[in-house]
Formats: sequence, structure tokens, C-alpha cells
Amino acid sequence: TEAHTDRHVAAVARDHRGYPCIPASSFKGALAALARRAGLAPEQRARLFGAEEGDLGGVQAAGAAAASTRAGLVEFVTLYADRTSLPPDSPLPDFATEGHPHVAHLPHVSRNRHSGAAEHQRLYLQSVLPPGVQFQFECTARGAGLTEDDITTLLGLLALAGDDASPLRLGAGQAADQGRIGWSAAQVQRIDSAAALWAQLTGKAAAPPPAAPAASSASPARPRPGQRVDLAAQAHTQAHTHARTQAGTLAGIPATSKAAPPAPTAAPWPTGSGLQPHNLWSHPGLAPVQTRLRTAALTLPGGAWLSLPGLRLRFHSPFLVYQANSRKKAGSGEPDGLPRRDHQGRGLLPAHSLHGALRAQAERILRTVGQPAAAGYEVPGVNGLADLAHRLGRDELDLATLLFGAPGWRALLRCSDFVDEQGCATPVQHLLAIDRLTGGGKDSAKFAVQVLDCPTLTGRLELDLQRLARVEARCPGSSARALGLLAHVLRDLDDGDIPLGYGASKGWSQSTSDWAARLARALQSGPAHLPHGSGLPTLPEALAAWADALPPAPDTPQGAGLAAAAAQTAPTPPEAPALPLPPAGAAEAEPDRFHNPYVFIPFPTPRPDDPHLPWADADALREGRAAHHSHARYAADALHGELRCRLTTTTPVFIGAGDADAALQKPNTPALKAAYRLGGQLAIPATSLRGLLSSLHESLTASRLRVAGDGIWSVRAAEQEALPLRGVMCRVEGRRADGTRTSYWAIRADDDGRIHPIPRAPLMRLYALADERTEESDRRGGDPLPEVKAPDRSPMARNPDPERLGRKARPVEGQRIFFRLNDQRKVEELAWSAIWRKAVNRPEPQQHQPWPTRESLPQPELLHAPGTPLERLSPSELLFGTVQLRNRRSTGPAAPPASTGAGPAAGSGTATPTEADDPILAWMGKLRFSAALPLTPADQRCAAEVTLKILSSPKPPSPSFYLQPRRGPTRAISKAELAQAPDQFQWRGRKAYLHALRDADRRVRPLDSQGRPDPAGRPPWQTEDPKDAKTALQKVRVTPFAVGNRFEFSLRFANLSREELESLCAALRPAPKFEHKIGMGKPIGLGSVQLEFISLKLSDRHARYRQADFSAASTTLASGESAELAQRLAQAHLSRLQKTDPAVLRALRIIGDPSQVKYPVHYPQEADGSIESENYRWFVTNDKITAAQPKETRQSLETLTATSTGLRGLNRRR
Repeated sequence: TEAHTDRHVAAVARDHRGYPCIPASSFKGALAALARRAGLAPEQRARLFGAEEGDLGGVQAAGAAAASTRAGLVEFVTLYADRTSLPPDSPLPDFATEGHPHVAHLPHVSRNRHSGAAEHQRLYLQSVLPPGVQFQFECTARGAGLTEDDITTLLGLLALAGDDASPLRLGAGQAADQGRIGWSAAQVQRIDSAAALWAQLTGKAAAPPPAAPAASSASPARPRPGQRVDLAAQAHTQAHTHARTQAGTLAGIPATSKAAPPAPTAAPWPTGSGLQPHNLWSHPGLAPVQTRLRTAALTLPGGAWLSLPGLRLRFHSPFLVYQANSRKKAGSGEPDGLPRRDHQGRGLLPAHSLHGALRAQAERILRTVGQPAAAGYEVPGVNGLADLAHRLGRDELDLATLLFGAPGWRALLRCSDFVDEQGCATPVQHLLAIDRLTGGGKDSAKFAVQVLDCPTLTGRLELDLQRLARVEARCPGSSARALGLLAHVLRDLDDGDIPLGYGASKGWSQSTSDWAARLARALQSGPAHLPHGSGLPTLPEALAAWADALPPAPDTPQGAGLAAAAAQTAPTPPEAPALPLPPAGAAEAEPDRFHNPYVFIPFPTPRPDDPHLPWADADALREGRAAHHSHARYAADALHGELRCRLTTTTPVFIGAGDADAALQKPNTPALKAAYRLGGQLAIPATSLRGLLSSLHESLTASRLRVAGDGIWSVRAAEQEALPLRGVMCRVEGRRADGTRTSYWAIRADDDGRIHPIPRAPLMRLYALADERTEESDRRGGDPLPEVKAPDRSPMARNPDPERLGRKARPVEGQRIFFRLNDQRKVEELAWSAIWRKAVNRPEPQQHQPWPTRESLPQPELLHAPGTPLERLSPSELLFGTVQLRNRRSTGPAAPPASTGAGPAAGSGTATPTEADDPILAWMGKLRFSAALPLTPADQRCAAEVTLKILSSPKPPSPSFYLQPRRGPTRAISKAELAQAPDQFQWRGRKAYLHALRDADRRVRPLDSQGRPDPAGRPPWQTEDPKDAKTALQKVRVTPFAVGNRFEFSLRFANLSREELESLCAALRPAPKFEHKIGMGKPIGLGSVQLEFISLKLSDRHARYRQADFSAASTTLASGESAELAQRLAQAHLSRLQKTDPAVLRALRIIGDPSQVKYPVHYPQEADGSIESENYRWFVTNDKITAAQPKETRQSLETLTATSTGLRGLNRRR
């Protein structure tokens, strides 16, 4: 939300040259842990790596004094990267960004368990090396205590470290399976001659130095007091070993470890000046290669890991882990988001994402069954195994922490990346939220994302049985309970209850699997005993141990009451009386009457304290104090389950997916649009279904507008308001009063050559209006507006930086400009044309500040203003999710946005402590939609290809249609009235589209070119002249679904109150004859569909998580053909709505019933004019009518009220 925000980066270790390196201590510690796992004797481990007191296994070197620590005899040094192996590029995200060479940056985020959204200040980047980087490795072994067997064992450990089955991992992310290494045969050199060593060090033959003490040491001998030793010379006595790195860790290249020479005889130390740097190991006579040494064949004990290889996640939806397209350029058409890919370019689910999702579900299960569980990022640190077992036994730590780790305790469960090995299709999906006020796309909510289309991802899980056994030995029973919890988590994953990746609320990232069954087979066929002798339970035993440790379940879950209601025959609440049908033949009897394509659903009065659907406190939601809403658990007093619905098309329906392939396009003809496909077959995307229902749900529940633009209004200036002056844009350089240099835009007037500086306010208005027009032309596909020209009327550059600004219009020196001066001879208004679209400004005394959209709403609660305090979330926001910008990090009044020049009303107030901490409130919805998949045979799904009429963009404020007086009766409003007093008018409501005119058999009636019914005419969506060169770029060709296509989709929900479920059912089916609108071409008659309930299933989560046998009876409370129950729930909400907001219910019944449409539906047109051209003329004529023309009256769009009996329509102008 801020232009420059520092992000925390977990950087890789680098050497003094700035190249990646691996600290010696990291490699030594990992190798020592591998030695323990490989079963090396404690004494040998102590000789090689050292030991702490209590880690020697009772073995103490003969004659050695007791000590708390014991140094190892092998010295490791930092592993330096081989610069020639550093890759120049990588498919990994954000590779080699400025200031971070050689590394990629993997984004990590923690989700707030209550809100389901990203936790504030828990987003960071992790720097990683791509696989294939090679590191140089060296170590020196010295001391009389070392034997040849120790050296061969060390070589065996290095070889074992690079084995495919090795558990050794280096660096961070070990639970995500990062840090794997490879290794090849090592090369060993040895110095045997002390005299030769001394000669090399001093440059002359001399008596050797004094003998080293009998007790070995990992550090070089210290010089005598007062003498100096050249550290460079000592450094050169270290061995040079080379190791290759793969996957950011060591991989197999020759490695060299060196054994120390025998102790020389006593002799005085030379002075520091006598020591000279030498590379002793490059001397073939001094340090010969040891060819007779073998590599010890070390193995790991069996049963150390429970492995589930070859696991598959089968997605039946789009999938991706979102990666911002940092290389996208303005206007390039490239997607905003890309799928995360591995170093081979394969799409993937990163191991840490899967690990986090499984952990969050484990915590959610624990809380559901009454066990406390801290979020993973809040778990306190653990001080070793003993501390973990002690706190686990006292319930201070939970089983999720045991399985998934904590600071100081590495996770027992290790995941690999899950990758798309087959390479699925990667279409680009264009997402656009529909503005509730205008019915058009909200530009700031438009973006494109490349996705993986229904991929199958493959990977593995591994469970560390050795460490699990060590926990079991200290905390008996914990291993079986942990395995039981893991089994429940995997079953939820198999059933699709755990969203993975990006866009779960959009219907993406839905998968199925069989991991619980794989775990059951692995436990059945795995080792009979855990390491250290404890028994490995079977899945039924683990589930029983888990269930036995749980507190009793709630007596009666919330869903049980509904389940009982489903079995009763209680009557459904009565429906409202049927509406009167319009007279037959009305279209022919009144040929000059028509319906505008859109009308408005009245705004209900928001009721934050409604007893049935109360709004939730925003801060309480994030903190888990908001009743049943929290995502942290499945609440016992809430409903969880699935609705299945059938969708039937009643007019052709088209859901676009961008332009079709270039090979299918034809020159000089409208562009062919591709239809949406899922897994290769035609479908209706979940995002469209979600948008269809969420907008209607807002009206049914008096909720806040989840999607609404808050831009400025503009109207075309009248001829008498034309800007009178003309000039040329120029840049003026100057100095401020303090002497510093400055520059500013000015206009050089054509008439007198004077330079007029341009104040900020009119310049910002020019930018805003130009952007509005440019975005509109981009949507239509036409030439960019406004036109920018030079004084000789030749085209000019639209801005000084097209790569950054795209097609936006911005000042460039030499542009022709029109302007007006105020009484003080200052620039008051400017534009690129004399008759321009002027902004609707605030009344005096703020007449130079634009009037924002939100201030014309009847209630301020309907639209949240960014930067203002947000105290509650409305019912629709709770169900469908929301992201809101609250007060910025300031406790004072919020500054108005500079781009609009808005005054104090643009946002002020005081931030609460939570808001000041976290300026963004994000809430994940409680619903998950699937795509609607076709039931109709493939050869009957599609209608013929058709070229559509031009789809006009909404042009608010259009006051006679969009607005009504705040007080008094509804009437037409002129643009002049609006410009003079915008505060006297308000929005009519949420925009909704009418269905096309139909005949008695419910078939759409064809129209002639003037919009009148004609059996020989064309469907209302089909253009009359598809080959018209003037309009070809503004039209499109589509192949829609035919009438009668049937689809099915599901809607999963969790943590709903009964009233929330009732409101959801009401949005799906508000009335028996109600038809929804979906997809492209809603204003021209496309997109009508009818929804029906198929079934309603309610699940008892508390019983589910107490099952000791997954094959036992289902924990479903109500299922099967429960359509009647769903309809009964819908009617319960509608009955309440009839009492609280009867106008809303009446408007929905009229708008959604096609039989209420009695005239042709098209945009306004004058008599005898084509409905495809010059639609603006009707509005111009309508706006000119005044009291001086008494024969005509200015027409206004009708307002639907609680007493409306039907649609009235409009008259053509003559």
C-alpha cells in the first residue's frame, strides 16, 4: 500500500568477496548429527567432532582430565562457492535482483489463524541459491589420537551425506526438504615428514619445532609468550578440499581431507620473520595423495524414516502459488501474476506452503476438539528433547508442534516440493470485479494471472521415526496420538478441505488425493518397532489413542437441529403473493416504448446491530473474539457442509477467457474471443458464480458494497462552456526563495505569449479525467483518448515515458492545450480539447475539489473510504471475504489523496492501536465455490458463432438514470443541476440488468434494427453489420453456450450461523421464477441462467475428528436430496426481508422474472434510429428539455418501490 516499503530478507551467508558460502560450523554440525544417526561409537564421534559433557556415552580418553567439553581432531573451514558454477539466470523467483547477486528470493508468509489472511509483519523473503552451485570444501585432521579408521570413517560420512537417501540437510528450510547435497569420492593427502614440513615453513633445513602435546587439539599450537606466528603461514597448512553443491547445498566433487603428521621432536620456535606463507598441500613430495585409503561403507539403520514417496495431488481447478510478475512492463499485456516454478521451470507447490497448510489444519482440528493450540508463528522456543517432552506431557505444547516443529525443535514431518512433472496447460485468466454501482468492471480490481490448469503434482512426505521414538520414550503415548492427528489432517486434505496455493476463495486450488490410505498402508507394512524398541501403531490403533485422549464432544451440534428439521414435514414459510403479469402484446401495442437494459435495486438500510445477522467487530475477528466466525476452529455452534446446485441456461451464455489464438483471427473483422475452459472442457468458472451470488447477497443482507469505485464524476461541457484560450505546454525552470532549483508546468498562451504557471489542483483533475477516458478506450479496444496533438494538429507523444505510463496522457513540451483563467488570471481549468469532460466538483467553498462517488450514497456505511477507521464487517464481507485499507500508520487525520485533491471528507479520523499497527484488514471468506461443469452432451453445448453488438461502457453519473433527489419525489435530473449541487442527489441503488423480451414459450424475441419485435429480425445481442470497418475493433465474435445447457457446481461452507446459511440459500434462489445474469453481454440479452438446489449436506466436525475408524459410518447430519430444506432456509430469510426491506424484495422479484419484461430491452434511442448507433442523442435531447418546451417532459429511469407492480419503461424521442 505504500510506494516504498522495506521487506525483511533472510539472506544467504556470504564471504568477504560477496560470494555465497557455507559456514564451517553449519557443515560440521550437520555431519556430526549424521554420524549419530549412522550409529558411530560415541568415542569415535568425540574424536572427530568433539563432544559436550554427557554426550560421550561414558567414554573418557585415558589420562585426560575431566572437562565439560572435548574438542574434535578434525578442523573444518568455510566452504567457498566456485564462482564458475554460479548460474547467470534461473526460473526461481526474483533471481539476481539489484544488490542480491547469485540468489533467488522465495516469499514466505504466515496466515493469521482467525482471519485466514496474511499476518501483519509476517511476510519475508528467503534468499536461496539455485541448485548446481559448487563449493570448495577442506578440513584438516590432526592429532595423535586419530587413526586410519577414523579417516576412512570420515570419508564414509561424506559419501553418506551425498547419498539420495541421506537425511542430512544444510541451512534453513530443512522441514521443506531444502539443503540436500551430493558428494563424490574424496582425495586425501598426508604429511609424514616433520623435517620437510619445517623446511617448507622456514625456507631452510633446521631442527624441527617442539613436539605437540600428547592430548590432541583442534587448534594450532600457540606460540611462546613474546613471539609471533604468521597467521597466513598457519592458514596455508590447512588442506584444500573441493565439493560440489546441488540444490543450494553440497554435491559431489572431489573432496580432500588431511590427516595430521606425527609429532616432531622438541626444538626452539623460530621468530615470526622466519615463517613464510607456503601452500604445503600442493607440494607432491611433502603431501602425497593417499591412494590406499578406502571409504568406509556406512549405512543408516532401518526404520529411521516412514516415507510416503510418489504422493499425488490431483487438482480439478486452476492452481498456482502466486508470484508477482516483476518483469512486466506497462501496456505489455503480460499477466500480473505467474505460477511459482522450481529451478527446472516446473510449476510447483513449495514444500513450505504445503507444510504450513497441513500445520494450520492440524491446529484447527486440535482447537475444534477442545485442545489448545498456538499458531505456528506464536509457539515458544523449545530447549531440546527433554524440555519438549516435559512440556508436551503437561499440555504446554501441542501435538501440532511435535509434528511440525518450533524454535529449537525441527519438525518430525518433512515435505518435498510437489511439482508438475507432466507439464499441464498454463492459460492466462483475466479477473475483473464488477462495480455494484455502475455494473462495469472496476479498473483497480482488474488483473490477469497465469495458472496451471488442473495439474497433478507429485512429491513425498517423510516422518522422522527415530526422533519420534525418542519423544515416545520420554512421553509415552505421544507418538500414537500424533500419528492419529496426522491421519485426520491427511483425510481432510484427501476430501478437499485444505486449500493449497492462491485463490481458494476464487474457487481455485481444489484437489483430491489418497494420502490417508497411503499412511495406513505404510503404518501396516512399516517397521514392527520404532527405533529404540517402542512399537509402531497401526492406523486404527493411532486413531483410537488419539480419540481416547480427547475431551467429550458437545451434546448437540448446531447442525443437528437442521437435520431434525429435514426429516419433518413442517410447511415452508409462505411466499409473497404473485406479481401481476403484463398484458400480452404490449410491445406491439406501444411500439415506441422500450426498457433500458438496467435498473437499480434500492439500497436497504444497513443494520449493524441486526439480531439475526449482526456485523462483526473488525479487531475482534483478527483476535478470534468474534463468535463463530474464526477460521481457527470449526465452531460447535455453527454449520459446516456443502450445497450442490444445478444451473440451466435460459438464454445463450458466454464466459470469455481473452482473445482466441492468433491463427483463428481474421483480418478486418471483430476479434474472436476464447471461451473459458477447465481441464480442456467448457465450463463456468467459480469466480463468475461467486460474483453472481455475492452482489445479490449484499442486497439481501443490507451489507456494505464489496466492490465499488470511488472515482470522480465528469460530464461533457456544453458548447457555451468551451475553454476560451489556447496555448502550448512548456516546462519552466526557476529557483525558489531559498535559492534551490525547481521546475513546473506552464502554458505559453497563443494570443499574447504570456507564461501561465499551472497550479496543482487543475493539473491533477486533468490527469484523473484523462485516465478515466483512456481506460474506457482501452476497454473498448479503440484509439486512445483523449487525443494529444501539437499546435499544427499533428499527433504527439502522449506522455514522456510510455514504458512506465503506457497509454496514459501526460504533459509533454509542445502539446496544444486549451485553458481558462480565473479572475486572478490564474489557470483554473485546462484540457486537450476546447469542449471537454469537466469534473463534477464539490459545492462552495470547496468548488475546486472533485465530488467523490461515495458521498452520493444514502448511507455512509455502504462504502468504506480507504484510510478511514473500519470498525465492523458486514454479513456479505464475512461470507465472501474482503480486503480493506484502514487508517494508515498515523493517529492523526488522514491526508486527502493527492491525485484527486479531495478535501477533509476524503478520510479523517483517529486510528485504533490495532489499525495503526496493521493498516490493512483482510478477511478470508467462509465459502468455497467449485466451477460449474457441464452435464449436457458435448455436441449439444454450443450455439453458432455470433458477432455481438458493441458493448458500451457505463457512463455515470448520467443523472437522469443513476441518481435521484435526496428528498422529495423521484424526477429527472439534468447535468447542469448535478454540476451545480451534487450534494442534493444520491445513487438509486445497486445496478441490475433486465432479461431480454421473451414470447409465451419463454424464447427470446428477435428485434429489427430499430429495436422493435420482428420475427424476421435478429437476436438482441447480434449486430446488424459484423463487417462494418468503422466499428469492427469495438465488436467481438463469440461462440456461446446454447439455451438449455445444464451444469452442476458445489459450494462448501464452514462456520455459518443458521441465519447466514438462510441468507446464502436466499441469494441462490430468491424466488421460484428468478433468473440470474452471468458472463458477457448482460445488457444485450445474454447470460440468463436459473439455479436449482440439488442437495444440502451438513457435517458434524466434532464427531468426524473423534472417529477411531475411517471406514465407520459417515458423520453427515443431513444429506441426500435435501433441496426442500435449502428452499425452506431461503424462504425463512426472505420472510424476514419482507418485513425489514420490502422494496428490495419487490425489486428482486420484478427484475429477476423475465415475464415482467413487456417491451424490447435496449439502450435509449430516438424514433426511427438504429439501436446500434448514436445512442447518446436520446440523452442529449432528454437533457435539453426545459420548462420552455411544455410538450415534452424529461424522462427518468423508474424507481422500484415496495408497491411497484411491474416495469414501466421509457419512450423514444421524436
